[in-house]
Amino acid sequence: MESNAVVVIVEHFLNRDGREYFDDWIEEVRNVLDSYEGFRSLQRIFDPQQNDRTLLYLTFEELDQLREWSSSDDHEAMLDLIIPYQQQKQESQIYTTENDE
Repeated sequence: MESNAVVVIVEHFLNRDGREYFDDWIEEVRNVLDSYEGFRSLQRIFDPQQNDRTLLYLTFEELDQLREWSSSDDHEAMLDLIIPYQQQKQESQIYTTENDE
């Protein structure tokens, strides 16, 4: 049986230069995330209907661990690298594999 996870899908709305930089930026973010407890994976995902979208698939073991990352100075520093390419603020959706009801 697979253990529980927190899944985040983030869409970044980037100009052309940002879309070209996106894969390198993901690698930079992954290198930072490797030191965070509970970090599982970070990868780019694709929308087969709109291949120009810039989407991330991020997983952590627990919601509190994700929150620690998202409120960190490291997270802010990584966003600062991509902000110059943004056409609008990124959007995130958070899911879990466990229902807490």
